[in-house]
Amino acid sequence: GTLREYVGGYNDWLRQGGKWPDASADKSANQDSEAQSATAEPAIAEANEVDTQVGNQAASQSNSANNSANKAPEPKATPQKPIKKLSYKLQRELDQLPAKIDQLEKAIAAAEAVTAAPDFYQQERTVVSEKLAELTQFNSELETCFERWEELEALQNSDA
Repeated sequence: GTLREYVGGYNDWLRQGGKWPDASADKSANQDSEAQSATAEPAIAEANEVDTQVGNQAASQSNSANNSANKAPEPKATPQKPIKKLSYKLQRELDQLPAKIDQLEKAIAAAEAVTAAPDFYQQERTVVSEKLAELTQFNSELETCFERWEELEALQNSDA
């Protein structure tokens, strides 16, 4: 046989697509290593039983610590959040909000310009109250749009 050097471990070599020249040699080597590890485990368990029977708690604690240290750490499965997108309707609403906010800001600016005119309050009381109610309505709609925009952005950012 030939001996070849490979940087990395056996698993790295397999990930790179490496193949052994003789597959039967691998199987016998794997069986030998499994047999050795199988005989080592009963010996460790027997040593633990002897220690607990004697009552030597410190020795059994160190053996159990050694046993847990000898075991390969299990990879922890990290729970992933299910990635959800906004529904079509909510995404469309989110996309339309900036235009609606811009439109409301322009309407508010126009209404404030009307109310800032020097002769505005010299008009009839009903006209003045209608224009002020309209300005108040625009402001409340704008506030509602900002709140809805924040809600939709929070939904979108928490899902992603």
